[in-house]
Amino acid sequence: MRQQIIWNRSPFAFGRKVIQLLQALMQPWFNPTVNPLLPSSRQPSKAGMSPKGKRSAALDKLVTVAAAKKPLGVEAPATAWTRALLAPGAPMYANRNDRLNIDFSVDRLGFPEIQTMDPRVVSIAPGKNNELHRHAHESLFVILEGHGEVRVGDRWSQVKTGDLAFVPRWAFHQTRNTSTTESLKLLAITDFGFTSAVLGDYDKRTRLSNGGADAKES
Repeated sequence: MRQQIIWNRSPFAFGRKVIQLLQALMQPWFNPTVNPLLPSSRQPSKAGMSPKGKRSAALDKLVTVAAAKKPLGVEAPATAWTRALLAPGAPMYANRNDRLNIDFSVDRLGFPEIQTMDPRVVSIAPGKNNELHRHAHESLFVILEGHGEVRVGDRWSQVKTGDLAFVPRWAFHQTRNTSTTESLKLLAITDFGFTSAVLGDYDKRTRLSNGGADAKES
């Protein structure tokens, strides 16, 4: 009886609720920056998106180039496509912190028209480690020289020259050089070019020396 009285008193209440629910379910397709099915703490970043929730210009460019089916960099010299693996790249980031046993550097390896991938060479001094951090892009590590340990989440794994290690998106990770005499060098292949087109350039958030929110001491 109580339920019947409520329905008679508000004949359009149920219809309004249904419409509101459908709007909430459809909202991610019309506004990709807001997902009502996720809590506010897990909403996607609005970086790189227009106020109306449209794709960023960087992401639009990727989509346009991929859909065009035209080869890129055809005018680049043949030497542009190859390089010595351990030849110096463009210095990107370095940090040394004796208290945290940190001493490493990162060089970016550039190629003509590279877009979604972002290869980097990480060099870690003997007996040292890099920063404990996380980021939106996934990473594949190829150990080029030396041996050490790679932490993914709370687990450590031993690695040596020729080994591979994979780091999923948003997993805290760190690499430690266990040699006291040789540097540890690894090639980090990431899809930063793609994720930064979606989220904007978030690299500084991953850097401890910049006080980045996605880096921590331990």
